[in-house]
Parts: sequence; structure tokens; C-alpha cells
Amino acid sequence: MKRFLILMTALLLSNFLKADVSCWYYPTYNHYLFKILEPQTRDEDFLKFWNDYAGGKTPVYSYDFSCQIDDILSDIDKGKSEKAALNAAIQKKDNEMLDYLKDLSTYLNVNTDFYNQWEYPSEEAVREYFAVYERLLEKAKKYNGTRLKDRYNLLAMRCMFQLEKYAEIEKFWLSDGIKTQDEYCKKLMTGFFAGALYHQKKVDAAINIFLQINDIQSVKFCLDKKRNFDGIKERYAKDKNDGALIFLVQDYVNMFQENIDGEDSGRPFDFQEIEESEAKEFIQFANQIADKKASKTPLMWKTAAAIMTYYIGDVEGAKKLAAQTSNLEGTQRMKDVARVIRFFLSTKREKYSSSKAAYYLSEFQWLDKMAENDDFFENAKNRIIHQNLLPANENTNFYTLIATTDYSTSNILELKIPELESYLNYITDIKKLDNFEKYLLTKTRVSKEEVIEKLGTRYLGEMNFDKAEEYLSKVPLSYYQQTALNLYMSLRDYTKERWSEPQDWIDDWSDNNGGLLSENQKLKFCKEMKALTALFNKSTGNARSETAMKLATYCTQASRWGNCWYLLEYGWSVYEERSKAQLLYENKAIEYFDEAIKSSTDGTKYSALYGKTWLIWHDYNYYEGDYYSENATVTPQMKKSMSDLKTYMDGVHGVGGWNINCDCVMDYVRTH
Repeated sequence: MKRFLILMTALLLSNFLKADVSCWYYPTYNHYLFKILEPQTRDEDFLKFWNDYAGGKTPVYSYDFSCQIDDILSDIDKGKSEKAALNAAIQKKDNEMLDYLKDLSTYLNVNTDFYNQWEYPSEEAVREYFAVYERLLEKAKKYNGTRLKDRYNLLAMRCMFQLEKYAEIEKFWLSDGIKTQDEYCKKLMTGFFAGALYHQKKVDAAINIFLQINDIQSVKFCLDKKRNFDGIKERYAKDKNDGALIFLVQDYVNMFQENIDGEDSGRPFDFQEIEESEAKEFIQFANQIADKKASKTPLMWKTAAAIMTYYIGDVEGAKKLAAQTSNLEGTQRMKDVARVIRFFLSTKREKYSSSKAAYYLSEFQWLDKMAENDDFFENAKNRIIHQNLLPANENTNFYTLIATTDYSTSNILELKIPELESYLNYITDIKKLDNFEKYLLTKTRVSKEEVIEKLGTRYLGEMNFDKAEEYLSKVPLSYYQQTALNLYMSLRDYTKERWSEPQDWIDDWSDNNGGLLSENQKLKFCKEMKALTALFNKSTGNARSETAMKLATYCTQASRWGNCWYLLEYGWSVYEERSKAQLLYENKAIEYFDEAIKSSTDGTKYSALYGKTWLIWHDYNYYEGDYYSENATVTPQMKKSMSDLKTYMDGVHGVGGWNINCDCVMDYVRTH
């Protein structure tokens, strides 16, 4: 077991850590701001060689290299493989590459078998694994070609590392490995060299190399017992410019952020508690180093002091410290991070005004440019927006503008009509916008057409058909064509009686995209409601009854329980209260049903009685998924509606002389 644990340690030292974040849940806007270590190499660097070899047509992933030898031989016999690299070698009849892929697959499969055991391997199994490593090592050393020399040298170092031949790795690296041309192979080999130094007790040398290749996981492992304030002071006392201090200071600052964020932030498993009193001591320590310029990177210490001061709640103190970072020395990465933190702190608790436009614009444009190659800057910008700019500018048009740059915080759906109209005027009068506001307008995810459409829908929900028509008439069909409303408008018909004519089911997995729209259904609905309302107000007799039934049908379809609820809403949940618009249309539907019942012929009367009962039945929680509950509270309105429908059916068909199957409403009426 001792041998197995040593090998697990070796494996850890050869791994590369993914970018760290403070929270596991999405969306989060509390990503670390203090990340002064260089960003890590992306996986694409490893894949480039193989993608190029495969012709760049098929992405090559890690699974392309981990397959059983029998599978490789079978694929070679068949002349085709699902593995992009292997298939390319088969098609090219590249025997040299095929031989290498067999060796690589052997190594990877042995490793997978070795380290993915549910139980510790037996001594016999370990001997077998080591025998495979020895065989592959000898073959790699004997390779005398040039094209795959770097890859066979890498394979040799991998096998030596598993065999714990650390002194041999050091010698091999200095004689052969250091000549490696392929950058990614060289980086991996450098990591194995550093791991070999670590196992030979040359820890500081190993740490420096791990830092050079940005293998932060291995640096963390080497410094595990020093990841605290005492460790920082110890390393600083030994060497004021110790490269390990960059990792230790970054790690310490971010661990303190985890203290502030709390247990719900998805803390890393190796998180350590830091008391506020200790944090204050660290701030004083870091400030002294920066002020005395006692190291080559006073910028790192001053920036750390600034953000830590912010974390303990002293925003103004943090701002003062951040202002002192402008001319301090440090790496370019430290300068970039210091700039981010200065901007972050300068926006905290600051209401926006056009006097800040030039500064905000320059910083946002810089963050955009930097984010092209590093997600840190995109995450920092999002944190500045969501933790600073939005809270400081609530209930303003500026808030709405900047919130619309991200759908997850856009408040467009929550705005009332006056607020929407104010915002529409704000983004329409371009001449009055400052340069930063114009920049935000280029980033918004909510178009002017969408704001206009929301206004039209809001007015429609208030049955203000004149204003609704004014706005909805300005919405082009192309807008709806690009939204989920397209599918609903294409498949649903608000003129059909909801209670008697089922319509196509629509869900998020529908293959139907709805096709091209020929008209704006919301605008059509608005115009027809306007015309029908005017007709109803002046009609009498059967004409009034028929018009009332049409209006009741339209209102029911637009309500929560209708097939065309999307005319008023953009979605709804059974866990939400009905909106004012939905309630208005339901109540109006009942009024129209009552009018139709009062002055209708028998045919219309049945439809009106049934439609009213169906709608009320839904409103009082009888509808629970695909069934109804007889235990739901029955209101007087519900009882009367059911009784009226039963009386009508008994009068037409005789008491007990009627029966309708497969309908919950009629089933309830019949049994009560």
C-alpha cells in the first residue's frame, strides 16, 4: 500500500489545475478578483498537434487516445476508426504513427486500470503494471526517428515517473528532454522533471519550476503546510522575492474571501479558516512591505492589502489603498489585476453620472479586450456590474440599461408601463446619451423592438386596446420570428373554444419551429378585441349573445388556462400567483359568459354555461396535472356554476338522461 500511495502522490504532481472560482453555482458574480498568477494553458494547446494531424476537420478529444489494443488492431483491420487521430493514421497508412498510438494507448490504459481501482492492486498486479512501464520505457529510448521524438521522450519520462526513477528523470531531462521542440510536450516533461526534484527533496527548486510552467496544483501540493499567514512570513523572511510568495499571497487572499462568502459559496475542500484579527495583521504586514518597497513586487502586497481591507468591510480604506497601487512595481499580470481592483473599488457605492463616462468607458473597453484571451477579466466585469453598478443605481434607466447586458438580471419583465415608457424614451434619444451609455447600448441583449413589444403587451394586459395597438403595430414580424413566440403564434388559435377544442401541445423539445409568420397575432388579437368590444356595447339580442361568446372565448384563451396565454405573458408557473392581466381576462370572460347565458339560444347557452363552469373549475384548484381532486374547496360561485349547468343538461336531456365521458367538468356535474 505504501508503494501505491507514493504513486498517487506522483500522479498528483503531474496534474494541472483548472481555473479556480469561489462558487460552484451558476450564475455567480463573486469570482476571485485577486488572481496575480498567470492564466493557465488551455486544453486547446494539447489538441493542436492532433487536430492538425487529423486535418482539422474533426475535433480530437482525450478519449481519442485511451482505447484497448484489441480495439486499435480491430480498427486497423477494418480500415476505419471513430477515433480521429487513429483514423487519420489508418487513412494515411502511417505505420510509424500507428505504432506510437498503440504504445500511447497501452500506457494510458495501464494508468487508468492502476489508478481507478475500487481496491488497492495486489503486489502481483503492481509488478505487471511496472513490467509494462519498463517495456514501454525501453522502446521509447530506442526510438531513433525524428518526427515523433518529442512524443516518445515524453512517454519515456511518464514511464520513468511511474517507476519512481527520479534521478534518471533528472539526468534524462538535462540530456534529452530540454531539447524538446513541441511546446506542450516540453511543458509536460518539465512538470515531470520538477516532480522528480520534489521526490529528491529539492523542494524549492521544484516549486520554482512548477511556477514557471504554471502548474498551480503541484505548487499547492508542495506548499500545503505553508498555506497560511505563518507560511507567508516564513518564506518572506527566507527570501523577500521568493516566487512561492506569489502563490501563497494569492491563495491566502482568496481563502479569506471564502470566509466572507460563507459556507453556501461552494468552498474548495482544502479551504482554511482565517480570523478577521489575523486578516488585519496581514494587511498591516503587506502594507509595510509595499511602503518600504522591501521586495521587487510592492504592487502585489499593496493590492493584496487593498482587497483584504475591502473584505473586512472598510470600503473607503480599501479605495485609499487601491489608489496607491498606480505606480508600484510588479509583473504585468499584477498591474492588470491592480487595475481591475482599482476600478472595482471605485464603483462600490457610487451612483453613476455622466461625469464618470470617460473613465467607465475606458475600463470596460479594456476589460473587453483582455477578456478575449482570459475569462478572469470577463468575470471581473460581471462582478463590477452585478455587485456595484446595479445596486448603486436601482430604479433608474441606467440600471435597466446595464442590466439588459445580461438576461439573468434584466428587469424588463418587472417594469411597469410608466417605467417602460421612460426607458424607451431614454434609449431612443441617442443624442442625450453619454459615450458609456452608448457603449452599453451596443452590448444590450434587449432590443428597442423588445421594449416596444413589452409595452404593447402590458397595455393589452390592461385592456387598453388603443395604446396596445399603437405599440404592437411597431413590432416587425421578424422580431417574433426570432423568439419562442413564433412557435405558439404558428400553432395556436385564440378563436377556438378552449373547453371543447384541444390544440397542439408545445414544449421546449418540440422539433417544430413554427415556420414563417404571416401576421402579428398579438396585434390581430388586440384589433379584434377592440372591434368586438365596440360591437358588444351597441348590440342586443342574439347578436349581443354571440358577440359575448366570442369575447368570452378570446378572454379565456388569453387567460392562464387558455391555449394562448402567451398573448399576455411570457411564461407562467403553477407555483406563481396569477398576474393582474390574467385575472382581468378571467373575470371579463365570466362577465361575458353571464351575458351570453342571459340572452342566448339553447345552443349558445350550453356553450356559455359549460365554458364558464370549465374556467371556474380551473380557478379553484380542481385541475391538478392530469386529474381533478374532489377534496378541493368548493366556493359558492363554483357550486352555482355547476348547479346551473346540471339544471340545463337535465332540462334538455332529462334527469340522469345524459352522459359525457372523459371530461372532468362533466364528470363532476353528473356525480353532484
